[in-house]
Amino acid sequence: MNDTRMFIDRRCGGLRIWILLVLSCFVLGVPAQSIADLARKAEERKDPLHAYTNVGDFYYGMAVAQKKLPNGEPGEYWGVVDEEGKVRIAFKYRSLSYEDNLNDEDNLYVCRTDRGYGLVSTSSGEILSTTYSDLTDEGGERWSVRRNGKMGIVKVGEANESFRVETIIPCEYDQVQAGDEYYVVTNGSLHGLLDWEGKTVIACVYDDVDLNKYVGFCSVKRNGLKGLMSKTGEEFIPCAFDDFGVINKHFFWTRKDNTYGIYSSEGEKVQPCKFSSFFIYEEKKKKEVSLSDFVQLDRRQQPDLYAVVSGKVGTLDSENFTTKLPCAYDYLSDFATRMKITNGVRTEQRLAVCRLNGKYGIVNSEGKQIQPMGFDELRKDVSDPLSKELPNMGSARDLHVRIGDKWGILTADGEQLAEVKFDSVGVFHDGLAVVKAAERYGYIDRSGAIVIPIQWMAAYDFSEGLAALRVDKKHFQFINTAGTVVIKSKKYDSVGRFRNGVCRVVKGGKVKWIDTKGKELKDESNSTKEEDEGSGANHFWE
Repeated sequence: MNDTRMFIDRRCGGLRIWILLVLSCFVLGVPAQSIADLARKAEERKDPLHAYTNVGDFYYGMAVAQKKLPNGEPGEYWGVVDEEGKVRIAFKYRSLSYEDNLNDEDNLYVCRTDRGYGLVSTSSGEILSTTYSDLTDEGGERWSVRRNGKMGIVKVGEANESFRVETIIPCEYDQVQAGDEYYVVTNGSLHGLLDWEGKTVIACVYDDVDLNKYVGFCSVKRNGLKGLMSKTGEEFIPCAFDDFGVINKHFFWTRKDNTYGIYSSEGEKVQPCKFSSFFIYEEKKKKEVSLSDFVQLDRRQQPDLYAVVSGKVGTLDSENFTTKLPCAYDYLSDFATRMKITNGVRTEQRLAVCRLNGKYGIVNSEGKQIQPMGFDELRKDVSDPLSKELPNMGSARDLHVRIGDKWGILTADGEQLAEVKFDSVGVFHDGLAVVKAAERYGYIDRSGAIVIPIQWMAAYDFSEGLAALRVDKKHFQFINTAGTVVIKSKKYDSVGRFRNGVCRVVKGGKVKWIDTKGKELKDESNSTKEEDEGSGANHFWE
């Protein structure tokens, strides 16, 4: 009961005070508007932000705002206040914009004064002075800054639970372009490369710096010449070439004054710039190729890369591009694989015909000279002395070689078969070949030995084990491979070769046919009529 009375007395007392205040205002002549002001001020005292205007969004309990002037208009400067109206950043900035938060007590803002842009935090104050004409968040705690027309990079990080700024690249460059791990910097027309911490990797002295063209490398250009550097600043290809490009992941080609060279991806000079072109053989014909195209070919089909230096031909290793045959030949044929069995052991080598200063020889793919370049002529087909085909090792046939006016024979392996001492040599048939010396003919075997004396006026190649010999101007006889006379000397105008057991002869201007005994056939209906001296498989030497 007493408590209730005390409450009523208190309420009534307050009401009495309010009534007395109103009455006193009338007695003293205070205007009614002042009463409203008093009421408003009482309300403002209840609002902690009543002294501010243009209050922005709150971030972690803090917002940018302007002070309210007595006339209610916003003030000239911006600051930051908390929800209690406490000033966290002084009102001295032309603009403020929220950027980041470190903890409940530290917000980061981009600020601007009449001097420029900077960064200010609620716990540390200005951490980047307002002296920059431009300030841009590049992400990853990195900010690009510009001062006095020059660009740099700063990093906004944390120290002792507060924001701090670290200069990565001072404002010394016209342009700074950020990549994933590097910065390309520019001053005037020159470019360089800095790492993510601002350390110089490539000095800013190049006309061009390109990080994107070659994976793991940086292409550079200076004084119109190109080179290649690693992204650690190590020079791989000197800046001395008109151009360069990728052969494969292990090699680069270089070009200088229309000559080509080769560098490894480790920066090793494999070949200097000296090659004018590269080619392969395709179906026995030369085909010019680029190095990049060559590595795409099947090595089993195209194992050899031919290179040309000042008109001289050589070969490069198809895997590592080192020199196999020096570029010292006027001509180098395509290589052919030759297998040889010696004492039960099979060996294999690849051979080509080479020529220098008009002299022919034979060389293997490793550069060993199998036959020295001492032959004036080297042919596979002696039946066509006017053939324009350049010699090669592309068949298993013997090779006929000439020194001066003397001929000899080489095997398809390049070994000497018949000494170069004959006036002419034929093709082996039935194991024997016609040779000529001192205007007479005989036969040699595959050891090079003369097995049928060189004493005949003319001789045919063997066919079906028999060959015709001219005894005198009008008489012929046939011998076997042992040199034994099988068909004695008879008078014929001309003779052919045996095929299917018969041979065409001309006697008294009439064509007749004889068998292997020399007997004339009466029934010519079963004879091989197509036989003649122009058949090509058999030659008459005289």
